Amino acid sequence: MQIHVTLIDKRTAQIISIIGETVQVMDSETFATIDVTMIYDEVKGNLENDRNVEYWDVMGMTKIMRIRN
Repeated sequence: MQIHVTLIDKRTAQIISIIGETVQVMDSETFATIDVTMIYDEVKGNLENDRNVEYWDVMGMTKIMRIRN
């Protein structure tokens, strides 16, 4: 029997820019920049430059999940 487990990488980043539906963030640990188009509906209207967010990387797909303080 095989069991498949989805790995979820939860990370923190800072918003660098917002252009239309694309949010560019910089990872707080690696300083890599990532363009994110998938945004959790509850935070979508509250995103601003320089805010810290939590994003999840699931199977190569990145999604902003919440705003960090």
